Amino acid sequence: MKRAIALLLLGLIFIVQSEAATQTGKISGLPVRRHNGTWLGIQLTAGNFRVTFYDKSKNPMAADATSVVLSWITPKTGTYAPPPISTQLFPLTDISSVFTNSFYVPYSHSMNLKINLTVPASDPSALSQDTETYRVKFTGND
Repeated sequence: MKRAIALLLLGLIFIVQSEAATQTGKISGLPVRRHNGTWLGIQLTAGNFRVTFYDKSKNPMAADATSVVLSWITPKTGTYAPPPISTQLFPLTDISSVFTNSFYVPYSHSMNLKINLTVPASDPSALSQDTETYRVKFTGND
């Protein structure tokens, strides 16, 4: 009887550990699935865009790019409509997976932007087929 209880407890511990190992994380902001199966998370924090790199299990990982470029057109139209905007995001010094910019985006209302996201290849001197481009719909609520 003691052996049966011990085996039952051992089995339960094994199941709990295996579920914890395969548990997926949560992406902060708007999730973007990359071509290689990993993820990016885009968010606007305190007026600055942040792009975080995630692995296939949606857990933060070290960035596999040196920078990220975001560009968008402001949805205002007419004579005084601003030109298209683009900003290059660089890695934070204390977190290897988060890219941010110093470009303040002054929006007090909810956003509705179509963002072009470019993750350059490891050699950023020229566009290559390893350069990733994504077009996503971003609202300030993501």
